[in-house]
Amino acid sequence: MLDLAWVINSDKGAFFGNAGVSASYILPNNEITLEPKSLAGRRLWVVLRGPENRLFLVVRIKKIEQIIEGYHSGDYLLTPEITASLRLATDYSGAAKYRAPQTRQLSLGVSELDVAAFDSLRALVRNSVQTKLLPPDNRSLSQINLQLLPHNRLRMAQSALRAVISGLTLNQVWAKGNGEKLGAYSNYAYALLLERIGSPLSPDTIEALKASDPLSLMLAEMALDHETDAHAAPSRAPSVDVEFTEIDPDKIYARKFISVDSKFRDLEETLNKTEHAEKVHQAMLKDISSYLLTKGVVPYESGSIDLMFRSGSKLNVFEIKSSNAGNLLAQAAKGAFQLACYLNELIKDYGNLEARLVLHETGCREIQSYAIEVLTKLGIQALIYDPAQPWPKRLHGLQL
Repeated sequence: MLDLAWVINSDKGAFFGNAGVSASYILPNNEITLEPKSLAGRRLWVVLRGPENRLFLVVRIKKIEQIIEGYHSGDYLLTPEITASLRLATDYSGAAKYRAPQTRQLSLGVSELDVAAFDSLRALVRNSVQTKLLPPDNRSLSQINLQLLPHNRLRMAQSALRAVISGLTLNQVWAKGNGEKLGAYSNYAYALLLERIGSPLSPDTIEALKASDPLSLMLAEMALDHETDAHAAPSRAPSVDVEFTEIDPDKIYARKFISVDSKFRDLEETLNKTEHAEKVHQAMLKDISSYLLTKGVVPYESGSIDLMFRSGSKLNVFEIKSSNAGNLLAQAAKGAFQLACYLNELIKDYGNLEARLVLHETGCREIQSYAIEVLTKLGIQALIYDPAQPWPKRLHGLQL
């Protein structure tokens, strides 16, 4: 499949935030004529149109969902693969050096990009990368929040890169022109890890940084003209997505699954929710995340894991389940299995994991007590969410 271009008016650049790559983007329904499920797994080049067209953002689309309530109902929620994406500038003015006349003939909205245009845009990015002999700018590094540090060298490198890509634009970083000669983003990720670890990085970690730098990967690739279908149902078991991003409660929407890049096929796809359950689930997640932020706790999520946060040396892993009197035990069983899958993957990278299952209040105290007792014996703390109660009683037993 060919790459995609999304051409928008220059004044809409403000809707993309003021930092690096975001955890998600809203794609208005009226700006796409292609089949939405065909977008997952493809690269999207976002171009701002003013007096001239300027390249602004490049994302690899990991997942597509449709928002099902509120102001954006009917629009699409695009989740990027952050370590394969990059933002070039914060706004139209800052993107002056990324002029893209090869996209001038394209209409506003999303359309396919031919191979010649892709090659031209790729060359534009390659020729715009800064290289310096200076170390990374400490002021820029101080803006980056890196709380999750996996044990695995590759995932450690990816975690640091994800933090840098989420916090900084291409205009703010530069490649290292001496020594290890790291790419622009891996150069900053290297400095970030050096600061966190406090000792020289191993050769394996340095190689992992080089191998995972989004610029190096993009510049080495040909256009995404896959021989295989990114949406074909694979025969392998579903995976657990451990690409974590900070939760912004204002960007939590009830949504319907559309498609996902096949390499990220996960439990969310195989365990679909009803529309009502999705709305209740997202309302619970938004409320809990907002409360955590008021307490100074940074909440994280991934494509698989609803909620995760660190408290002291513990990493608390949550599955959130809407439930009623008729399905409480089924939801508890499903949630326990999902948590087991999450911990099975996370234990490869983190120690001191705590499993938490949040169930919605049903009014059936006897059944709830039974579920809590069984889950406790499995090593899972069950918490009952009661929206009628004030915080912190709303989620009694929550430990921060």
